[in-house]
Amino acid sequence: MKVLHILNGFGFGGAETWLLEIVKQNKNQYCFDFLLTGGVEKELDIEFKREGCKLYYVKFSGKRMLFFARQLNKIVKREAYDVIHDHEDFVAGWHWLFLLFRLPRVRISHAHNSMIYINNYSNSLGRKLFYRLGKWLTGMLTTSLTGTSNQLLNELGYDRPFYRRKRIEPLYCGIKASAFKFNQVARDKIRNEFNIAVNDKVVIFIGRIGLSRQNEINHKNPEFAFEIAKCLTVDGSSYKVLFVGEKGALGAALEKQAAALGLADRIYFLGKRNDVNNVLSASDLMLFTSTLEPFGLVLVEAQFNSLPVVGSNIITKELILFPDMFMLLDIKNSRAPNWANQIKMYFRQPIDRLAYTVKHDRDIDASPFTIDSSYNRLLKYYV
Repeated sequence: MKVLHILNGFGFGGAETWLLEIVKQNKNQYCFDFLLTGGVEKELDIEFKREGCKLYYVKFSGKRMLFFARQLNKIVKREAYDVIHDHEDFVAGWHWLFLLFRLPRVRISHAHNSMIYINNYSNSLGRKLFYRLGKWLTGMLTTSLTGTSNQLLNELGYDRPFYRRKRIEPLYCGIKASAFKFNQVARDKIRNEFNIAVNDKVVIFIGRIGLSRQNEINHKNPEFAFEIAKCLTVDGSSYKVLFVGEKGALGAALEKQAAALGLADRIYFLGKRNDVNNVLSASDLMLFTSTLEPFGLVLVEAQFNSLPVVGSNIITKELILFPDMFMLLDIKNSRAPNWANQIKMYFRQPIDRLAYTVKHDRDIDASPFTIDSSYNRLLKYYV
């Protein structure tokens, strides 16, 4: 069976790392190829190529739609894919239209975080029309409509009759549970790397900070996370805050601001890391300030790592395996000092991470968010 995935590109995002684990799990049972609509190589491309995947770089934009359509048809005709799995939310509808006379039997439209698309496509009449038509085409031409959570699908209106007839259960992004379980050795190594004392309280924020296009909304909300970090560290306390993810221009500016405030040894901007699992073990709490991300894969990673979370109340309940690990706060009407105070309250009664991991080991392995469960659920809709 030959499967073509369509997505923007292979950065270090949750969906991209999930797909890499899917490919590794596959062990050449199926042929997985990828069409990357960003049109450029990114960080993880080499990993997919090592696994034997073909990568096609075809830029999708308003000015290049005809060229994109021709190239897409050329690839699909030559390779004769049995399944196309599209990860570009409502834009999938346009892809199906371009392939109208060459559509494979199985066509999956997979919404990962369409609220971002909606916000970024709401700044002009033309873009709004492009979004609405694409969404309608998705409902018409896809065979299976899914997303990363039921909450996301409902928020997008996919519980309405027109879309519900194509809707299937969520295809959760899974991770390799064993790689993310709490590791004391990794904790000591990372904390030594950054000269973090045994009694220091480490808070971690994970997500891209600077965006490449200025008109995009960064749903990760890093500016608010930085304000919380300042509240935690400015009084000379033992708090350390780690920002993990691509810095960009905004990240560089925040890093400079931290240095100017004398906080360079308390607020760290680590950039992109390929050992996030180890950095999670080195941390004591995750800060999740996202405004448009009900199912963040980092929250699954945190739970597998027995890492408590102070996060925004947009988080979908279906993601939460261990409610006692979460403190959810109002993201719209709250201030940074309030969040900082809640974080300080947590540290009055921290959990024993190692004991918690041992206690919930079977629950983690049996969850729908492991890579095994995710892979098996995926193949159920390919055959």
